[in-house]
Amino acid sequence: VDDGLGNYTWAQVRDGAGTAAASLLVSMGITISTGPNSGNWRALTRGFFLFNTKYIPLNAVISAATFRFTVSARDSGVPSQSIILVSSSPASDSFLVASDHSQVGTTAFSSSVTMASLNINGSTYNDISLNAAGLAAISRGGITRLAMMVLSDFNNAEPTWPNPNVAGSITVRTFEAGGTVRPLLEVTYS
Repeated sequence: VDDGLGNYTWAQVRDGAGTAAASLLVSMGITISTGPNSGNWRALTRGFFLFNTKYIPLNAVISAATFRFTVSARDSGVPSQSIILVSSSPASDSFLVASDHSQVGTTAFSSSVTMASLNINGSTYNDISLNAAGLAAISRGGITRLAMMVLSDFNNAEPTWPNPNVAGSITVRTFEAGGTVRPLLEVTYS
């Protein structure tokens, strides 16, 4: 979900209703990008990941979970960015809409991971372990809804504006990429 193609303040791009959404693509950007004028921002995108966890028994005790994903590109124009996992509650389990931009949780489901540390060859998995809040949010017998966002977005901490028209981003492969590069949620339970 993309919140802005123009010249916005941090508050407008972060807290806006959303201006675009895309579903059924083979990759998505988790992005923060600057506008053409000093101190302004162009876009802030968040990634939504829904997993069918209906086969986990309702009485299962979940002891661990790992979100696994592949990255095919990185841009470090807005330096020192990290990502984090949170909950999501999109309007539909099938397609995203622009207003889903605001449908992300405020509780961290993982520790943050620097974008610079991620493998970006497009085929090697990067792993993020879910914390206790993330484990508790796994839907036994249902759909588990996660979102990935830039840490400065999660913390509502405007980064230092580096230059016009640059981005801090990663390109994450999606379910539609299929095969051995699609995102996975590996859950350990008894």
